[in-house]
Amino acid sequence: QKVLQDEIARASNPKTPPGSRKPGNRRLTAWSLRNESMNAALKKFKKGELVSDEVINTSVLSGLLKDDCRNGFVLDGYPASVEQAMYMDGVLITCDVDALQVIVLESSDEFALEKMAARNLPHDKNGFAEARLVQYRSNIGPILKYYRGDYLQVIDASREQLVVQAEIDRILGQ
Repeated sequence: QKVLQDEIARASNPKTPPGSRKPGNRRLTAWSLRNESMNAALKKFKKGELVSDEVINTSVLSGLLKDDCRNGFVLDGYPASVEQAMYMDGVLITCDVDALQVIVLESSDEFALEKMAARNLPHDKNGFAEARLVQYRSNIGPILKYYRGDYLQVIDASREQLVVQAEIDRILGQ
């Protein structure tokens, strides 16, 4: 979510990219289309609706290209579909990254809804959290099947937070 929020904030900035200030310039056109796409994503995001794979994938890629990801990164809530997982694999192959750990924090629906309610976000109300959980449950099976193998770890997230964190740290070798 943070990467998407950062991308949306960048799109809201009226500053255009360097070298694109001439009318009709292809970079200015691309920048304008990107801003339109991000502003549409912002409207969906504020309503708690899902944003397209194209926007999410572009935002994640943009985040991964930043200097603070050179020595590794953690993606929370991504990939949310097999299509996004396939896209990420393509990115990792292109960047010659072979160290991958997929950690799934599993819990009961009641526990997950309780945690979402505690976040107190406006878009978690009016049945959205429940709808999001149904979508997650329908998507997670194929994602788990896609990632099955040595680098998939499932953790019981309903345990004490420090226990869960210690298990994550162990998996990541920290």
